[in-house]
Amino acid sequence: MGSRDSGSSDGGSTATTETTDSTSSTGTTDSGALEDPTCYSINEGVIPKGSDVTVDGLIITAVHPTMRSGLFFAQHPEGGEYSGCLLNTDGEVAAVGDEVSISGVAQMYGDSMSINATAGTFLVTGSVEPLGPEDVAFATIADPVDSVPWNSVLVRVQGDMDPIEVTAVLPFAEYEASHGGVSLTLDNFIYTGGYQVGATYTAITGNGRGGPEPALAARTLADHEGYMPPP
Repeated sequence: MGSRDSGSSDGGSTATTETTDSTSSTGTTDSGALEDPTCYSINEGVIPKGSDVTVDGLIITAVHPTMRSGLFFAQHPEGGEYSGCLLNTDGEVAAVGDEVSISGVAQMYGDSMSINATAGTFLVTGSVEPLGPEDVAFATIADPVDSVPWNSVLVRVQGDMDPIEVTAVLPFAEYEASHGGVSLTLDNFIYTGGYQVGATYTAITGNGRGGPEPALAARTLADHEGYMPPP
């Protein structure tokens, strides 16, 4: 995310557990215990920012480079809107496809909702086949509002009959891609191989960054389909 993502600040479909009379609108019981936190409930605000949470059964979809050791994108295997979280740990090790359990504080990391476990716990509990991306419209991921539910979720945007074109170099070593008259930032948060202005792709897979500056963070060269060099 360039240098914009390096700072933290406070910042899901509704919680999937059954609601009882003892549950308040903030996602806690009368005793103060949180109701089974998930990325869904954290992202939608059912679990307030600043809450101590434990989330089980998340699947790692992206591992950040060594310079950001211990940062991961992860999501619930059911997928869909609000299913993803950024996991911030103190140099923990995991691989794409690992199932993890994390305990930490729900807070914003740049534009992404995260679970900060630098003072918490992070445990690899299993391994599954890596999750595939969800096909989402390019215009959705590029929109400051519509992109928010796809924050940190592994998605794939397609060019259809009109390819995705790299149209500009941006600050922080990022790039702009355009399709159908809409522009989207290609984030260098994970993939740092760069792009060529004028190159086109039929599809790109990556983790979404929703919000005021929407972006897509590809993970590897293999996330780029149908490459054509600049004319």
